[in-house]
Parts: sequence; C-alpha cells; structure tokens
Amino acid sequence: MTTDGPWAVLRVSDTGPGIPADELPHIFDRFFRGRTARPAGTGIGLTVVAELAAAHGGTADAASQPGQGATFTVRLPAQTQTGPQPLPHRSFTPAA
Repeated sequence: MTTDGPWAVLRVSDTGPGIPADELPHIFDRFFRGRTARPAGTGIGLTVVAELAAAHGGTADAASQPGQGATFTVRLPAQTQTGPQPLPHRSFTPAA
C-alpha cells in the first residue's frame, strides 16, 4: 500500500493472460464473466470490491494488456489519526 496525496492506494498485479479490451469496461459489472473465466466463479468479486471502495469514498479500477496480466487499483481516502480515538460513552441501567 502507498499513499498519493489524500489517498491510500492498493495495487494488485498478476502475470496472467490479461483481460481483452472489449471486456475491460465490464469487469466491475455485477455477474459479468469474461469468455475465459473459470467455471466456478459467479462474477460478483470485482463488483464487491468496487462497491466497498465506493461506500468508503474511494474508487476501484483496472488496467490490462492482453498477454501481459492485469493491475487492479483501489483508492481510499487516507486519514491520519493523532492517537487512539475514544469510544462513544454508553450508559446502561442494570436489571434489578
């Protein structure tokens, strides 16, 4: 993981067959499976990644060259904490 200005950046690369250019715009679509996808996949993995990143104010994207693998990048807002954050105060009344 690295930082890029206000972003925490996670990149994962592989050396697989790559993603065909016509499929690349669809890889984050729910249930999308490429022509060469493994039979056991459901096509929701990258959708979950993109939706989790978006839920935290970030992004997910991919780049690929067929025959040279793919690189997946997740960017999330970076936060700097100056120390432990206190837990919210909770009060309760014990049962009699």
